[in-house]
Amino acid sequence: MKILFFARHYSYLRLFESGIAELARRGHQLHLSADREESMGGRRMVERLAEQYPTITLGATPGRAPGAWAEFARRLRLGIDYLRYLDPRYAETPHLRARARDRAPRTVVALAERLGPGGRDTFARVLRTLERGVPPSPELERSIAAQHPDVVLVTPLIELGSPQMDHLAAARALGVRTALPVASWDHLSSKAVIRNVPDLVLVWMGGGDLLEKSAQPLPRQLGSSVVARRRLGPEHDVGTRPGGEIEPERGRVDGDDARLGEPAGHGGVRRAALRVLPVFDRP
Repeated sequence: MKILFFARHYSYLRLFESGIAELARRGHQLHLSADREESMGGRRMVERLAEQYPTITLGATPGRAPGAWAEFARRLRLGIDYLRYLDPRYAETPHLRARARDRAPRTVVALAERLGPGGRDTFARVLRTLERGVPPSPELERSIAAQHPDVVLVTPLIELGSPQMDHLAAARALGVRTALPVASWDHLSSKAVIRNVPDLVLVWMGGGDLLEKSAQPLPRQLGSSVVARRRLGPEHDVGTRPGGEIEPERGRVDGDDARLGEPAGHGGVRRAALRVLPVFDRP
């Protein structure tokens, strides 16, 4: 199998190093592609993997060419992500709301602050409709097609205003199946709402039964699955004992939306939360 794995930068792949190595050990081909460089040691890590496994190759991801579409998409996404945090359920996390507000276009902020809840919902639907009209990036389509992948992985995807929405859209336009390996499970309620929903979402849970209590099915027409892997105890290590230390939990899609626990005051998620927040956008 050929896997194309997009990361915002190579350091994100530290979270998946053991999985990447295991896939390569089993003979799968992996092309690891970074959107930008960083200075946290990620490049050396992937270079070491490529030296150890000949089926691993490295590359740089072409971004959308500068121009009107790139700026339009960026501003739209930042505006959509800001509107998420106006939900009353984020009232106790003003720092999350302020962070999104600071990055959103001033026109979106001004309009949103003049509208009531119903008007903001309509405004958000209009912005999401406009975003769906943004054409896929030709540069990314060519890059993906050149790799001939069986599946495209994208992480972290859910940064505010994430340009990686283009990666997902380009893969889907080419008919390639997609997956989101979530970099950190608490990002699902403290960053951007997932749009252009991938075929599979993979979440590593640090224990407890949060996903069992709060992950509900995705929109029926999206045909996606949510898979959580939960650590059974602190003594287990997926890197050294694969297969015996994790429990998969799969939620099949046939409902309104998928949800995860409400945001805690520090920006994470309360393990014991009973209320839930949407993490996937409705079509």
